[in-house]
Amino acid sequence: MSNITKKELETLRTLNQSIASEKNQISDNFIRAIASYQRVMSAAGELNKFNAEIEEKYGQVDIDIETGEYASTKDSSGE
Repeated sequence: MSNITKKELETLRTLNQSIASEKNQISDNFIRAIASYQRVMSAAGELNKFNAEIEEKYGQVDIDIETGEYASTKDSSGE
């Protein structure tokens, strides 16, 4: 059986190693992205639950998250 040169083999190994390394990096980033997405979705669920509690207590209101002040979202005509 014939062989490629040592330099060609080294280049081939280096390029394959580079590709494998980048694939691993992509996989790691994807896994981190999924974990971040899950944390965002969990926080959004908690926010929705809390908003329902606030609405039950105060009715439909707009809340200034800087001051805590709120105002009814219904206009004065009751519509």
